[in-house]
Amino acid sequence: MSTINGNGSRYMYEIHKIVVGDRLLNSVFCSVDCSKHYINDEVYKDVVINKLAIFTVCLLLSLKALGSEVSAITHPSVEKSAYTKLELRRIFSKRVTKWPNGQPIVVFVLESSHPLHKRFSKEVLKIFPYQLDRIWNKMTFSGVGTAPIVVKDYETLLKEVRETPGAIGYGENITQEGGLHVVEIKE
Repeated sequence: MSTINGNGSRYMYEIHKIVVGDRLLNSVFCSVDCSKHYINDEVYKDVVINKLAIFTVCLLLSLKALGSEVSAITHPSVEKSAYTKLELRRIFSKRVTKWPNGQPIVVFVLESSHPLHKRFSKEVLKIFPYQLDRIWNKMTFSGVGTAPIVVKDYETLLKEVRETPGAIGYGENITQEGGLHVVEIKE
């Protein structure tokens, strides 16, 4: 696409879609008709600075997307280490209450408004946080089940999952060390 601004200079811009990991980033790259007929040196400098700024922002966003992986985590007492997204959705919606070995499942989550909870719900469980809230409320108020344990912050979530047998939660950039198992997600 191209546009002509008020002083007759013609700017070109393109919208590119960049896929980093499983995230789609939109970026805008600008180019300009640099013939001296249309544009002066001062405007050219501004355009180059704007292009560099846009490139830098896109680069930072892509590095952030690559660096943060959200995954389910369990206490070491949980024997099974790989689940499908459907199985995880059933566990976090409290429809499954026992692990395969018969041990009770204890679900820990952050508040629904927490950014990590939103990301985990949308990216891993493929469900919106408000839908999980509705499921939990319906189970609690009908007497069929209980809602998961909501913790106040991320550090508390990790601590509770690490210390509670049968616990499951979620985390960001978690490794197998530290008394937590990272759940492998099967498609």
